[in-house]
Amino acid sequence: MSDTRKSTATRLMFTPHCWFCGWPQHHTGMNFLIAGPQGIHICDQCVVVCVGVLAAAGCNVILPRVVPPAVDTPSAGQAVTP
Repeated sequence: MSDTRKSTATRLMFTPHCWFCGWPQHHTGMNFLIAGPQGIHICDQCVVVCVGVLAAAGCNVILPRVVPPAVDTPSAGQAVTP
């Protein structure tokens, strides 16, 4: 294996990246990276492509609801730290 391919492979092994498209975690077009089992990740852009492929194949795709961002105010029963 050439030095360039070896260094690219080593970089990909230790840098979180999408296992579908290969983009590194901090790529400009990537909004977030979803961690899966055993260090496998998928980016939000590839999730969109996968949903489109499944929908085109006639699969019943149920999209999860969007989880709202964390709220800065404590819930009932939570301690407030100064």
